[in-house]
Amino acid sequence: MLKRFFALGAFVAVVLVGGRPALADAPASRAATLADVNRSAGKAVALGKRVLLRTTAGEIELVLFPKVAPRTVDQISRLVSSGFYDGTTFHRVIPGFVAQGGDPNSKTLPAGHPQIGTGDADRRIPDEHGNGLKHLPGSVAMAHSAMPNSASCQFYIAQNRLAFLDGGYTVFGHVVRGYDVVLKLAATEGPGARKTPDRMKRVVLK
Repeated sequence: MLKRFFALGAFVAVVLVGGRPALADAPASRAATLADVNRSAGKAVALGKRVLLRTTAGEIELVLFPKVAPRTVDQISRLVSSGFYDGTTFHRVIPGFVAQGGDPNSKTLPAGHPQIGTGDADRRIPDEHGNGLKHLPGSVAMAHSAMPNSASCQFYIAQNRLAFLDGGYTVFGHVVRGYDVVLKLAATEGPGARKTPDRMKRVVLK
């Protein structure tokens, strides 16, 4: 099974040089504001429920955007309510790029196992890429493989303005509290990488 991430050809071409992360920019020091989200989208984005991630690095709070990504938000809300994310890790953290997590395989397999990054939930969801939302620092979006409509449960938090991902991945939420915690999540790739990733101890809807 393909890794649940970006369409791999584009990802390698843009982000990797010689198999190593090539993003030179440091992570943005603060998350974009919700006003920034609206401005970049050219519209007022309706806010929905919030999701609280209690992680080994601290708490991260997200707001969901149900009007512009209804199927994605429904999937995330359903999985959160079932406890699906409890115990999963941020298995792919590249400082200055993204913190990705939510693979159920990461609950039981050792860090670095090749099957981590391939896990799904019980169903996949249609792409909602065309909702006009941009990848800003603090944006939350769905990871997927190179196949259309393959997003399921894994998501990532942008640590920078990632314009080259706009329109290719469904942005469905934004960090409203705890972006400093996002920046504390242990890097698992690139400089300073460590073998033990940070974990989502408990994830709840607010």
